[in-house]
Amino acid sequence: MKKCTVCGRYKPEDMYNKSGKKSDGTPRLRGECKDCENEKKRQRRHTVEGRSYEIAQQLFKRINNTDQPKNRCYIGIECKIGATVLDVARYLQERFYDEIQNILDQGRIPSLDRLDSTKHYEEGNLRIIPWDEHAPLTAKKAGMVSARRVRAIHMPTKEERIFDSVSEASRYYGVKRD
Repeated sequence: MKKCTVCGRYKPEDMYNKSGKKSDGTPRLRGECKDCENEKKRQRRHTVEGRSYEIAQQLFKRINNTDQPKNRCYIGIECKIGATVLDVARYLQERFYDEIQNILDQGRIPSLDRLDSTKHYEEGNLRIIPWDEHAPLTAKKAGMVSARRVRAIHMPTKEERIFDSVSEASRYYGVKRD
C-alpha cells in the first residue's frame, strides 16, 4: 500500500504508474495515484497550455515514427519551430493562444494544420483549426478520401461527361454497372 500525494488515500501499488527503476532494480512509482493523475490530465486538457503540449507531443510522434504506415506521409518533414516538445508547445502558446482558447471555448478540440502539406512545420505554414474540420482535410490530403473524378463517354452519342463515381455515371446513363 502506498499513500497518494494528491488525494492522501492509501491504495495498492498497482494503482500507481511506474517512473523508472530504483538502484536495486525494483520499479519506482509515481507519487500520485492513477486516478488523480488522470483527473489532472482531464483538467489540463481544457487549458491552452495543456492542449498546446498535447499538439506538440502528437507532432513529434508523427514525424519521428515514419516507419508506421499511417505516418509515411511525414517522411522528410521536419519541425522547424522547436527542437523539443516543450519548445513547440511554447511556440504554439505564443503564436496561437487566442485561436486555441476560442476553439476550446466552443467545446471543440484544437488541431495544428500545415497549410502546404509538402512543407515542414515552420513559421508561415501553420494554422490552428478545430479537429473536426482538420480530420476530413487530412484524409483528403492523404488520399484516404477519393478526390478523383470519373470520365465517362456515352458511346451511341459520343457525349463525354465527368462524374464523381462510376455509380453516378451508370445511374445517369441508365445502364447497369459491371
